[in-house]
Amino acid sequence: GPVRAQQWLMLSDPIDAAQCLAAGAVDQVFPAAELEAAAQALVQRLCASAPASLAAMKRLSLEGPALSLQAYLSLEQQLLKACARTADAREGTSAFVAKRAPTFTGR
Repeated sequence: GPVRAQQWLMLSDPIDAAQCLAAGAVDQVFPAAELEAAAQALVQRLCASAPASLAAMKRLSLEGPALSLQAYLSLEQQLLKACARTADAREGTSAFVAKRAPTFTGR
């Protein structure tokens, strides 16, 4: 939380990976030898996702905390409608029905 972040910033004490993981400052920790493969796997997973959906989620997570509940829900509805009109949305539905992995194009 904010108090721990302030402590880390103000005291400038060294922080190891285990402390960061325990505090929730990072999601995962990998040995150096496995880091590149783990990063590549994450990149591939993100690249296989629908870009418009990822952008909408990012926008909601960045703007959401500053919005009222009503404004947040309105923005969420607007973004959901926009994403639902994409070719990627149709591809996602088709892939789900056909029980296959979707191929998103960003359209």
